[in-house]
Amino acid sequence: MAGWRPLGVCLAAALALAACSPEPASDSGAASSQPADLSWYLEPAFKAAFGGSPPVAREVERQDGKATVQYSPNMLVDLGGDRVALVSTGALEGCQDCGGAVAIHYLQRSGGEFHVVGQWLDLRPRASVGALPEAHVRTDLFARPALQIELPDRNQGCETASASLFELEPGGPILRARDIVTARSNIAMGAVRVGPMIDDYGNILPDVKGERFRVAYRGTLPGEVIYAPGKPQGVWTPQGEFKLPEC
Repeated sequence: MAGWRPLGVCLAAALALAACSPEPASDSGAASSQPADLSWYLEPAFKAAFGGSPPVAREVERQDGKATVQYSPNMLVDLGGDRVALVSTGALEGCQDCGGAVAIHYLQRSGGEFHVVGQWLDLRPRASVGALPEAHVRTDLFARPALQIELPDRNQGCETASASLFELEPGGPILRARDIVTARSNIAMGAVRVGPMIDDYGNILPDVKGERFRVAYRGTLPGEVIYAPGKPQGVWTPQGEFKLPEC
């Protein structure tokens, strides 16, 4: 693959991949600093976690019973210490309106191979439409990397999206915030909209790392919500009052 050094050279430092990534020169002639590219290892990491090439079916247990999910790899997150988190997303078999699922595997690399040290097969916000979750890595909110999982939803002419945040702690992903509304708007019902016109969009933004973050809304009702650790410590909750308009 163009731009990569021989595999044996890269594996000499295990997952210290910055040395194996392309280093475009800046205008001053010095190499620019950029995150290590883990995409080279995505396929072998997925095979180590699921035992085969994607998509791979796994059964998960939910409140309404068991479901089968077809998983495919999404990304790798560097956790340090020759350890990575594999993020996979999947759709439920035979149910187009059941939303999707997100799986996380913690993998340790040793002897040139990945070994599973932890797995969580069904991290997801709730949703009633069949779109796959969108997963993003955040390094600006908490002490450790976090996964932002976002899903759309739709109910009686109201289209929404909400996000949940999981901090990737050494012992596993920990829920830090749930069901943060990131979008809310009317959708057409036949030829006309029903109810008041609502269009609001929210961005999850850093504030003081590890202490609080904010959600900034624009649209019908601009405003800002501060999230901080709740009591007892664990899930972060909104501080103060701010209520988005209902569709």
